[in-house]
Amino acid sequence: MSEAGRARVSVARTWSCLYHALAEDPCFRSHMDADSPLTEPRAFAVLTAAAELEAQLDEVSPHRVRGWAIRPSSPDARVTVALWINGFFCCAGTTFAFRRDVQDRFGGDGLAGFEIEIPEAARRRFAEMNIEIRPVGGDFVLARGRATSEPPRPDVVSEIRDEIAEARRVLERLETRLPWVESTLSAPLSDYAAYSRIWRDAGPLPEPDDLTIDVIIDITGGTARHVEDAVQAVARQSHARHNLILIAASPQRPLAADIQQRMTWAGQAAPALVLCDTENPAERAQAALDTAVGDLVLVLTSEVILHPHALGRIAARFSAASSDLEAVYFDEDVIDPRDAEEAAQDRRRIQPRLKPDFDPDYLCQIPYVGEAVAFRREALQRLGLRREAAPHAVCDALLRAPSQAVGHVARVLAARITPETVAPDVWRACVSRHWSAPFEVIHPLCWSADRNGWSQEWPGSVTSPKRSSPSCARLRC
Repeated sequence: MSEAGRARVSVARTWSCLYHALAEDPCFRSHMDADSPLTEPRAFAVLTAAAELEAQLDEVSPHRVRGWAIRPSSPDARVTVALWINGFFCCAGTTFAFRRDVQDRFGGDGLAGFEIEIPEAARRRFAEMNIEIRPVGGDFVLARGRATSEPPRPDVVSEIRDEIAEARRVLERLETRLPWVESTLSAPLSDYAAYSRIWRDAGPLPEPDDLTIDVIIDITGGTARHVEDAVQAVARQSHARHNLILIAASPQRPLAADIQQRMTWAGQAAPALVLCDTENPAERAQAALDTAVGDLVLVLTSEVILHPHALGRIAARFSAASSDLEAVYFDEDVIDPRDAEEAAQDRRRIQPRLKPDFDPDYLCQIPYVGEAVAFRREALQRLGLRREAAPHAVCDALLRAPSQAVGHVARVLAARITPETVAPDVWRACVSRHWSAPFEVIHPLCWSADRNGWSQEWPGSVTSPKRSSPSCARLRC
């Protein structure tokens, strides 16, 4: 052996380090057989990886794994290892715990121990877990173990909350079956919370459709709870042919990555992620639109929770119409803020927003359609979302669409965390741009106008122009 080879062999502390030192030495290799496994490049690469990192599992359970890992060449360096279960990456951990036995063997500061918690999603997914410890970014298995997951045991508080929720659902079902005469659905129209529970599921379900819908959710500025509810509402859709695209600013990238990983573990299609740090929501939506590939596109925010059959009913509306139909909007309501702690499916609905069919004159007066509108992808790419029109970029796009190209699904297909508001100055500018001529007031039509003038709830409504004279109109606020 060469002098350098003898030096490496003398300091080798593991069998893999010893074999690697022998196989790497040119003098020793010259005496090896031509068919020796160590002369094969891939085998030598595996031996190199094994010599760089040494690890061992001391405890394997359905909840956590404990062990140690160290780099023999630099025993003071911290080591990050990856936990794989049944061939899938699960999570990673870094050495931090003091191990006297490892220090006595390899030297260094002895901080070579690690402990990695196994996520609950993995325990629910796999009954038998074949656990592997690998180097981060590598495929070489450092240590193996096996564990059997235990059935989940809910705590007493969770059991009580589940019983209360079930009792509440039973009482609500009984209440809706009382012999009310105000409605054919056996619920009083005055009690929208009870009425909506039946109306959302009344009638035949939509037939399966071949149209693919890209649902774009802008999670910028949304809370983790609202984002989770909005994403899961899309994941639970009965219309299977849909893709989910998330728009996030850089600070929310970890939240989006966590959603992607958890949906993958749950066997759901992970959403695509578009990072966009601009403060303008129209620019963010336009950036995500460039990545869309589906037949239809629906742009939402994290404050919109879709009904389970919403995408199916939207696709059915497009399929039943001709190709001239380019956009479809639907009715909405608001989640009762008093039910903020309840699960999304158990929250009561209030303030229904039942919209009329499309009227371009009425749209110019007030953006009653809202921003939750489904488009044919080619149509929305043609119309575009102007940054100056935010937060009414979608309604602004409808101003440029033919009136016969906009349809309406007369059902409540979504609920909002908070009611949608109007930016009067922005909408006034949108309508002004649409009608290049000045405006003339015909009548002050506004949902919240009263005898004292314009209210603060819907300020800045715009009146329709005279049909006989397109050049005479003006704005009033």
